[in-house]
Amino acid sequence: MNNKSTYREFLLIRSIAELKADVRRSFLGVLWWFLEPVIYMTVFYVVFGLGLRQGDSGFVVFLLTGLIFWRWFDASVKQCSSSIVSFRGLIGQVYLPKVLLPMVPFLANSFRFLIVLTMLAVVLVGSSMASLETWWWSLPLIICQALLTLSIGFFLAALIPLIPDLKRFVDYGMTLLFFMSAIFYRIEHIDPEKYFYFMFNPMAFFIESQRMVLIRGEQPDTQFLIAYGVLSLILMAMSVAVLKRFDKVYPKLV
Repeated sequence: MNNKSTYREFLLIRSIAELKADVRRSFLGVLWWFLEPVIYMTVFYVVFGLGLRQGDSGFVVFLLTGLIFWRWFDASVKQCSSSIVSFRGLIGQVYLPKVLLPMVPFLANSFRFLIVLTMLAVVLVGSSMASLETWWWSLPLIICQALLTLSIGFFLAALIPLIPDLKRFVDYGMTLLFFMSAIFYRIEHIDPEKYFYFMFNPMAFFIESQRMVLIRGEQPDTQFLIAYGVLSLILMAMSVAVLKRFDKVYPKLV
């Protein structure tokens, strides 16, 4: 068996192991994959939809859409960023290209995301809010978000073993990004003159674009989509270069 086959097998086995471990850690198991976004949605609906009266008849679907795409990004970036540290016991015993390690949590989180995304599709169709004619746009958006998420995860995974304190800034940065990503408020309430600049937040763009194609039947801004795709590829290339540069150094640092 060649190295590439061995590494693919490693990714598959470790990703499945991550999913199984996640299921074993709780009594409800797989149900938590569905309950978590619902619980998040309920909390924000009570606060913003009922408490601050920002919601309308479609606010639940609006909120659920934002939370599902955000949770995929948030969990993947955080876990990918600490992947080399998390696998320190393994890389101290056997050699593995460090570029593989962030892929494990990303694949596991992506599998959970696809299951929950199916739930969202059912909810949209059941609520008669779906705009099926534009749903095909969701696929390039998902692919581009996946590329962006993985590139950021690679970048942080490459740097955190070298600069451990960066992990604290990642947590704070993700919290800030959460509140800036229009998850629980409507982006159209923002000053139109600031809308263009607001879209420079990648997650605000992806969440708003998914709502456009899934709910409102509108086409996303292809210029931003292409720009984020290109930037993600550049960041990915830089991150892989750093991971390869310090490949043999990481086991000594963690």
